[in-house]
Amino acid sequence: MIKKIDVTIDCSMCSKSVTVAVDPFAYKKWKVGKSIQDAFPDLTASEREMLKSRTCQKCWDDLFGEDYDA
Repeated sequence: MIKKIDVTIDCSMCSKSVTVAVDPFAYKKWKVGKSIQDAFPDLTASEREMLKSRTCQKCWDDLFGEDYDA
């Protein structure tokens, strides 16, 4: 089993810190171009969005509404 690493991101809108546990090999592949959905199929859409756009779930909901799927 691969040990996950914690990636802590501050939301670009509200500055809330969110920590996401990721596979370090998948993280490296994503950083060099693999799609986020393919690199992290085990993460929630909210976790992937935080990694990708630095927008936490609350701010995402404030921007687009709670029913909008990322």
